[in-house]
Formats: sequence, C-alpha cells, structure tokens
Amino acid sequence: MKKKTGVSEKLLNEPSYWIEEINGMLYDAILVYMQEKKFNKTQLAVDLEITKKQASQLLNGEGNDFSLEKILEISLTIGKFPVFNLEDKKEYLSKKKGH
Repeated sequence: MKKKTGVSEKLLNEPSYWIEEINGMLYDAILVYMQEKKFNKTQLAVDLEITKKQASQLLNGEGNDFSLEKILEISLTIGKFPVFNLEDKKEYLSKKKGH
C-alpha cells in the first residue's frame, strides 16, 4: 500500500533505500564542505583520504563502496557528527501517515 510520503512500505524495508538516503545526506554535506573550503575534487580526495576516483563517484552521485567506518571518518572530517537514529517501523510509518 502506497503511503502519503510517496514511498511504499516495501521500499522502506529495502536496505538499498536507506543506503541511498545516507549517500544523499553525505553528498549534500560534502558539497557544502567543498564550497566552504573552496576545494576542487583533487583537494577533496586528499583531505578525505580517498582516491580521486572515489571522490568522482561521490560527486557524480554514483554511490560509494565505503565501509561504515569510512563514512563516519568522512563525516567527522567535514565537520559533521554522523547521528543515526533507529526507529520502530510501526511508529515511523504512523508518523509518515500523519504528515
């Protein structure tokens, strides 16, 4: 059954949905970080201790193959605390229906 958010419960139960959500948040934060630092892709790669190819993949929205540890390291490097919240599925869906 389709929810008012436009996201089905089935989709919300897919790990790939949440991976994309996290990648999107990381992407947005990295873009802001690059603008603040006036970094190009090469400078970003050096600062985040990733390869130029990985920086390109991040900036092209191609996702990443980083471990959770590396995602946390990147988050901290760009000045963000990687706060994750685990919510009960039923409560989450109930809140989404109410919006």
